[in-house]
Amino acid sequence: MSLQASYQFKVQGARSVTVLADVFNLFNEKRIINYDQNTELSAGTANKDFGKPVNSLVSGTPAQYQVPITLRIGARFEF
Repeated sequence: MSLQASYQFKVQGARSVTVLADVFNLFNEKRIINYDQNTELSAGTANKDFGKPVNSLVSGTPAQYQVPITLRIGARFEF
């Protein structure tokens, strides 16, 4: 779950500053990103790793997990 909050300050005339913050993975969940979806390696050869977590980028490396809680803050100037 992610959360975003922002607040706009009027500076002068039509000018304003918006301060914002984004929080990603709010509850710091550790979910596996990808599972082996191949039921067969080739025709008639069952895949013994079917349903296990995998790293889709590089074969043979540990499974990838969701990024831990992350905070991003910023400001937007409008004039």
